[in-house]
Amino acid sequence: MDDPVGAPSARALLARELLAIGPGSVQTLVLLGHALRLQERGAEALALAEQASALAPHDPAARMLRIDLLHEQGAQAACLDALQALAAEAEAHPPRLLQD
Repeated sequence: MDDPVGAPSARALLARELLAIGPGSVQTLVLLGHALRLQERGAEALALAEQASALAPHDPAARMLRIDLLHEQGAQAACLDALQALAAEAEAHPPRLLQD
């Protein structure tokens, strides 16, 4: 499929333009992080994931992107710490799906 907006570089450019309009958007930081990850720019992607996680500590997309990038970069101890923190939080505050 030939989708120019779907190309990692096009997504990165779009995300950067969105950040210029609304700096501090967690969703845009995560989108740009994913685009940079696809371009094999892991260090830059991780910096954005960490920025997004700092802005919204409980945002699952930001947290999972950070965890994935830590794992990819071989930072296994930090990855495990982040996963354990996520598990502890989930245990302390279980989701209330389909409950009255």
